[in-house]
Amino acid sequence: MLAKNQFALYICNANQRFIPMKTNHTLRRNEAFVACALRILSVYNSCGRHIDREKLLREALASQPPSYFVDFDRASGVLRTLMGRPVPAKPSMRQRMWLEMLEQVRNVMATRNLPFHKSLAFVLNYRRPSRYWLARATAERLLRGHIATGQHLVRC
Repeated sequence: MLAKNQFALYICNANQRFIPMKTNHTLRRNEAFVACALRILSVYNSCGRHIDREKLLREALASQPPSYFVDFDRASGVLRTLMGRPVPAKPSMRQRMWLEMLEQVRNVMATRNLPFHKSLAFVLNYRRPSRYWLARATAERLLRGHIATGQHLVRC
């Protein structure tokens, strides 16, 4: 359900059902994650070592992505909402991403003496998240078409 002033992009599939269209940020994040996983796989293969699917997923998810892959307006809205609320006892993975970003914004606000919007712009442009904030199932789905499994993982 969308708020009064929000909108979403949809595409129509073959069954005439409307499904949400992936944003440019999501597509770029997915491409970066797949490229990271394939780099890790290449390093293992070039050394003559083998890596199983679980270890590849763990290492790829723990890698530091190039950016948060989030729109400024979306980040601003979410972070302003989070600023006035207590931290949940057990935050979801997505909430942990937003909390990490909020911590970086607050750090920039304190150290550089910048207002919120300039601090957020600085974080989105020059800071990197600590890891890929993807669900494990999403990570597996993204890699499914790029690696073949057998006795060892190999690049398709």
